[in-house]
Amino acid sequence: MSKTLAYNRAINRAFRPHGLALSADAAKAIIEYLDSGEVKDSDTFLPKLVEQIRGAGLQSTIVDANAAKTALAFFQSQSRSSQEMVLVIDAFDMPRFRYDPVKKTFRKIQQKSPIHGAASDKANMHRDRYNIVYQRLLRNELFSPPPVSIGPVSRKDYYEITQIESLLGSPGKKCIFGMLTSLVEGKWHIEDLNTSIEIDLSNPTITAGLFTDGCLVLAEGELEDSIFKASYLGFPPPELRKTTLDAYPFLDCFGLEFKGVDKEKEKKRLSSLLRKRKDDMVVILSEVHLDKPKVMIQLRKLFSGYSSAEAIPPLFVFMGNFTSKPLGSGSSDAKRLRGYFDTLADLITEFPSVVKSSKFVFLSGPNDPGVGNVLPRPGLAPFFTQRLRERLGNNVNFASNPCRILYYDQEIVLFREDLVHKTRRNCALKPSEMDQSGQQVKTYEHLVKTILEQGHLCSLPPIIRPIYWNYDHALRLYPLPRVLVLADVVDQYDFTYENVITFNPGVFSVDFSFIAYVPAKEALEFSRLPVES
Repeated sequence: MSKTLAYNRAINRAFRPHGLALSADAAKAIIEYLDSGEVKDSDTFLPKLVEQIRGAGLQSTIVDANAAKTALAFFQSQSRSSQEMVLVIDAFDMPRFRYDPVKKTFRKIQQKSPIHGAASDKANMHRDRYNIVYQRLLRNELFSPPPVSIGPVSRKDYYEITQIESLLGSPGKKCIFGMLTSLVEGKWHIEDLNTSIEIDLSNPTITAGLFTDGCLVLAEGELEDSIFKASYLGFPPPELRKTTLDAYPFLDCFGLEFKGVDKEKEKKRLSSLLRKRKDDMVVILSEVHLDKPKVMIQLRKLFSGYSSAEAIPPLFVFMGNFTSKPLGSGSSDAKRLRGYFDTLADLITEFPSVVKSSKFVFLSGPNDPGVGNVLPRPGLAPFFTQRLRERLGNNVNFASNPCRILYYDQEIVLFREDLVHKTRRNCALKPSEMDQSGQQVKTYEHLVKTILEQGHLCSLPPIIRPIYWNYDHALRLYPLPRVLVLADVVDQYDFTYENVITFNPGVFSVDFSFIAYVPAKEALEFSRLPVES
């Protein structure tokens, strides 16, 4: 009772000098807000509340409940935890768009597709990949025809793309575009929507990137004896996110569509809110082997450190594999894995401040139990994660692999796959060691450039990495995201290309390394927990 009286006195001290009085319901709403724990210092907060109410244009000196609740809602939106501004989109819920080459626009496919598609769905998958990159290519300055004018063409660096079926009877150096594929063992072909042609890759100049079966390429050369002898091979140039959204502002990978809201104003509002949260971190760990006692010890250190920090990270991302050896063959494997996640749930709940302030996202790895090993992979089954779901409630999400996170106005793509070694092993050509400026190119730089220039997370052939044909759109990177997390079993790295911040958080189970991403500053903090001797 004394606490309520103290709040009443503080409210009166704040409102009376301005000639304002409160109705009983208005006073009750304000007291409930003060008692909720959202306000640290009522003497500082109440004058701000008065100014907010007065600025709303009061028609009377009596503040009613509606005026008070409207003003309180403003402060709630300003002070609410950033976990409320985190949206996780599952691969199987992601909107699907198809490019129409006739109307030269994208249309949204409203009907949800079955997981197991027909043969025609496989053809549509490759056709969609081709059309999206091809339309992007034709809008690039290097490949778009110069404006019609009288006299000689003003731009000499324009490259005209020749359809493969038009090569016969058209001598001279040509530029073609299509999918690199091995239709016959020991021979390579380039295939477009209409036909294919054998290509000689014995001595072409190549750009940075990893050229594998299934990737889309640009080739320059001449036709000799029905074989296209390539003198140059490269990937189609990427397109900045802003350029894509300027051309197709309605492309929305999250299904938000901001109904009834001005999209530009909403983006500015979210961006403004993010800038105020300078200390927010997204903590990302990969290869968290829950069956290793040392990993659990280090996780306790991690949560203990962050629970006592001034700003507790609003988002933790855990990526598999979650065991050191694949489980699923033994009769007791399911119970063992469930036990590991139960232990993790008990560990996390030892830190109530973390449970209250943070959201958790879990992505399965290639060796974790699931329905097959086809991309995209569904989230971990409730049987294994029941206790985590019960303890963390709405603050935990067992997302698909890959998945997307909208953190305020930043799009983050998460993908757990052994990409570096798989892609490098399946290259048609040895990657170039130097770029055009003479700088050495590292393997992960080749990989990042390949992914962003392909606009797709995995261009490997289906025999190497199977994909659900009807959900291939969940692996597209179009438009490009702001952040791309490629969790892999290699050392930590980061590489920014075409304004996309790309990084690998490292292998937590080996050296206890992880990465904390600071969205407001677009900065990375490479971290590693110390190991006690």
